Amino acid sequence: MTQRLFAAFFLVVSLVLPAHSDAGDIDDARLAYIAGQYDAALKILVPAAKGGDANAQNIVGAAYEDGNGVPRSIVTAVAWYEKSAAQGFAKGQHNLGLVLLRGEDAVPADMPRVARLFEAAMAQGFAPSFWERGRMLRDGIGGDADLDAARAVFESGHAAGDGLSGVGLGEMYRTGHGVEADPARARAIYEEAAKTGYGVAIGNLAIMYEEGIGGEMDVEKAHALYQEAVARGDGNAAVNLGEFLVNQPGEWQSAPRGWAFCLLGQRMAHDARQAMELRMTCKDLRETISDADAKQGEVIFNTQF
Repeated sequence: MTQRLFAAFFLVVSLVLPAHSDAGDIDDARLAYIAGQYDAALKILVPAAKGGDANAQNIVGAAYEDGNGVPRSIVTAVAWYEKSAAQGFAKGQHNLGLVLLRGEDAVPADMPRVARLFEAAMAQGFAPSFWERGRMLRDGIGGDADLDAARAVFESGHAAGDGLSGVGLGEMYRTGHGVEADPARARAIYEEAAKTGYGVAIGNLAIMYEEGIGGEMDVEKAHALYQEAVARGDGNAAVNLGEFLVNQPGEWQSAPRGWAFCLLGQRMAHDARQAMELRMTCKDLRETISDADAKQGEVIFNTQF
């Protein structure tokens, strides 16, 4: 059986209103923006941003960063994020930190400030910033690696309900990176992170159940978890489900459907690196199934997915 692919990544720009906001028009505009109605949303959001609303400033920054409804401009995006962050808006601080973390166009990376921005958002309990700051400490981004500090940050993020931090923490215990390897603890952490609805955590937990890592083997439970993870957007889980359907005996076994899910996983890849990894895994799987099954799988993919 091909070794399953564990995953631990991904953050998206946050466009959620703070719980205390009573700006109904801005909330409606936010929902319109998320639905892709950019012109209508920005007619409300831009004036509100110019009027000083920190949440609107954050969303307008996201619009310029992604080129949604306006010409893409990282410089303009940063200008709006700066205004939002200056008001102490955690999501604005986080999104500004993400831009400064990677550096782009006329906006150079600024690692010391990135750390401060994430920590400021963390102080307000903004869960996604825990993952980013923990990752910096784990991987030595912007300074020396500090695995003890990374683990502590991931633990705090996990406790704050961030599924991504939970995955980061679980990976440390699964692989023994910076801590003593403890598969049972890793599995328990994945169980908790999966409750947040984060697809990667659910997909990783499915592997633990399928292969009996850190606890009992339960392929029926694994099958259900893989499906849930795919529904929540985890491309790795789609490819892993494909391999499961091809190789795992049971009522679910179907080489054509397995190949269809492998194709789906490749389409769901979030970046070039993940796409390459998934293509390689699917290439290996393709060698184990017949041409007829592959052709039928392509039909399923094109008609059902």
